[in-house]
Amino acid sequence: MVAPSPPVVIQCGKCGSPVSVPNAGMVATCSYSRHPNQAPGDIPFRPPQYKRPLLPRLVIPMGWIVYAILAVIVVGTAVLAFALTHSGFSAGFYFGVYPTARPAMGTTPLRSTGHTTLANPGTVVGERAATAFAPECRGYVPAAPHLALDVANYQYVSLTTTSSVDLTMVLRDPDGHVHCDDDSGEGHNPRITTLLSPGRWTVWVGTFHENAHADFTLLLDARGTTAHPDATGLAPDAALSQGILDLDRTPVGGSITDLSGMVSGAALATDCRGWFTTAPQFAITTAPSTSVDMYPSTHTSTFVAIRAPNGLIQCSQRTSRIPTVLCG
Repeated sequence: MVAPSPPVVIQCGKCGSPVSVPNAGMVATCSYSRHPNQAPGDIPFRPPQYKRPLLPRLVIPMGWIVYAILAVIVVGTAVLAFALTHSGFSAGFYFGVYPTARPAMGTTPLRSTGHTTLANPGTVVGERAATAFAPECRGYVPAAPHLALDVANYQYVSLTTTSSVDLTMVLRDPDGHVHCDDDSGEGHNPRITTLLSPGRWTVWVGTFHENAHADFTLLLDARGTTAHPDATGLAPDAALSQGILDLDRTPVGGSITDLSGMVSGAALATDCRGWFTTAPQFAITTAPSTSVDMYPSTHTSTFVAIRAPNGLIQCSQRTSRIPTVLCG
C-alpha cells in the first residue's frame, strides 16, 4: 500500500493562518469577507477553495526549441527542393502564372476528325514575364490562360492572332511543356503550328512589352486525325487519300485537291520546305533499282516528301523504291 502524500502547507499573508492543500498539485486560494458591524481588524477567515490546474505546467529547455526550429527549416527546404526538382518548369510549376485557372475565353473541345475553326476576340494586359514558363519565352502574359483546348484525338492545330500591338503566345501541353512564339505570324503577331496529343492544352496571349494593353482576335485552325503520328508529325500508316500506284504496270499520275498541310517540312528533313498533310496521298510500289522521277505540276509552290521503307525522308528529289509520298 502506498502512503498518501503529506499535505502542502501554504501561509496566507492576510489570513495569518496556515492552509493545508490536500494533495500535491492543487492550488489554494484564500478569500475574505467582513460583516459591516465587525471591527476593521476582526476579519473572519473563509475556508480556502481548492482547484487543480487545467493544463500541466511544462518546462521546455531552450535548446529543444532551437532544434525544433532548425528541423522545420531543414524539412521545409527539402520539400521545396523536391517540388522544384519533380515539378519544375517543364512539369508546369510556374511562378505567378496559373495553368489551372479558368480561361478567359473558356474551353473549346476538339473531338472531331474534321476541320474546326475558331475566332475569339479578347484583351490582354501583359503582367507576368513569360520566362516563368521557359527561358526562351518572350513577352508578358496574364496569370490565367486565355483559352483551353480539350483534345480527344490527335489534332493538327494552327494558332495565331490579329492585332495592331506586338503580341506573343505560349501554348502549354498536358505534361507541362510549352511552345512559345513571338513574330511567326503576320506583322508582329505570333503563330504556333503543331500537333496536339489528347489531353488539356492551354493558351496564353501576351504582349511584348510589360503592362501593355491590347485588343486581339485569337484564330484557331484544327484538323483532326484518327491516325497516330510519329515524332515527325507524319502518319505513314494512315489511310491513303489517293491510293496505291504500281509503277511496274503503268506509270500514271494523280490529281490532288486538298493540300492544306499542317506538318512543317523543317521537322521532316533538312532539305524539306513547306507544310505537309499528316497522311500520305499515295503509296507507290516498284521493282528494286528503279529510277523514278516525281514532281508536282501546279501553279503554286508545291513540295513533295518521299519516305523510304527504312523511314528516311527526302523532299523533291529523285529516288527509287518509294513506298509513300506526301505532297504539300
